[in-house]
Amino acid sequence: MPTPFEVRWTEAEVEAVLAQVRAYPWPVAPQVEDGWAYGCDETWLKSLCSYWADGFDWRAAVANLNRFPQFTAKVGDFDLHYLHVVGEAGGRRPLLITHGWPGSHFEFWGAIEKLAFPSRFGGDPADAFDLVIPSLPGFGFSSKPKRPIGQK
Repeated sequence: MPTPFEVRWTEAEVEAVLAQVRAYPWPVAPQVEDGWAYGCDETWLKSLCSYWADGFDWRAAVANLNRFPQFTAKVGDFDLHYLHVVGEAGGRRPLLITHGWPGSHFEFWGAIEKLAFPSRFGGDPADAFDLVIPSLPGFGFSSKPKRPIGQK
């Protein structure tokens, strides 16, 4: 039986992660002109971490992640997360879209509305699909199987 799913992160959960980012013990970086010559440029990486810790709008990201209907369903011994977007096809043209490794269902965010509601983009409603987009086991919001699938 499908269970409705919504992304929820509390202020405390997010702050705990951001505190770890802010407290990262930076190693001594090589003092070279080209900061990329021996790995990741220290200045660039510190700027990126600063953005994630103090500039990224995680609340807007959560709202974006909740734009489409999501569910979980018990499959064997794990919970499978998936999006189910009934488009203009009204349940008559299902399309299963899966991500690969490594990846997530979020790879398809830019295509979902175009596939499900083509008339919003100047297309023909007859070309619409009803989308099912799962998160593979162990990825995204799906739980991880206890052992590789197919092994006893």
